[in-house]
Amino acid sequence: MAPYNMPNWLRILLLILTCVSFAPQLHRLVRRRGDASGISLQYVLLNLASATELFALGFLVVADSPEPSDIFAHDPREAGDWINLANFAVVWALWLVILLVCVVYHWRHNRPAARAVVAAYTALLAISVVPVFADAIVHAGGSSEPSSDRLILIGVFVWIHVFFLTPLITLLALLAFLVQAREVLARPSGSGTGALSVAGVALQAAVFAILTATWCPGRLVFDSPDPMFVVWYQLVGFVPVNHAFFAFEQALLLVVVEWRRRRGRDRSANLAGETQPLISD
Repeated sequence: MAPYNMPNWLRILLLILTCVSFAPQLHRLVRRRGDASGISLQYVLLNLASATELFALGFLVVADSPEPSDIFAHDPREAGDWINLANFAVVWALWLVILLVCVVYHWRHNRPAARAVVAAYTALLAISVVPVFADAIVHAGGSSEPSSDRLILIGVFVWIHVFFLTPLITLLALLAFLVQAREVLARPSGSGTGALSVAGVALQAAVFAILTATWCPGRLVFDSPDPMFVVWYQLVGFVPVNHAFFAFEQALLLVVVEWRRRRGRDRSANLAGETQPLISD
């Protein structure tokens, strides 16, 4: 099996679109001078956790793997592989920025919740990004022949993350939707969505749906005409599945925002009607 050769210009375009999809949210936070009211800390944490998993696995496969990998990468690595990694890194970094802004804001208003989020994400970093960074640093410029112990540890790391942590965190995208939808619905009537950028949510739903399509049916050409789903998911499928869940989450959030807006408009119209005089001169 071999990676599907997507044109690099398309990979670069997707990278640019990914950056653009976060611009409205970042701009809104800057304009509000860090006021993150209206954005759930748990919503940001869960989406950042998903991005962290993809970045950690992408970094391991593209930048740190001591052996040829069957997971969405060429051997030797090509420019397209590094562009893919850059996409993972951008999503991770931008969600991290959003989390930091939200933590600073909530630290002043709900310190226990902010501390819990910081502790949870620190624990995730300790079992995802930190190990692959440490392995890359320790073995930088080392011998070309990896030890059997290192190969076993990498194999265990990949298995745990691909088959356990990544699917679990991807499914938690539904929980991210629920906590943010609750945050939106709990806001006072007429207050809008607060720090949450509706344009950003819409762009992310569209862009990550496109990203899903570019990774499906997978960036692999199988020798078998009918590969098993488990094999596909292990080698490449966890990426589009992750993107698809996030796109779906943001699309559902848009529905909630629009429903709340229409409900508020109808309520305002009803109140205006009730204040009209019963008998006019």
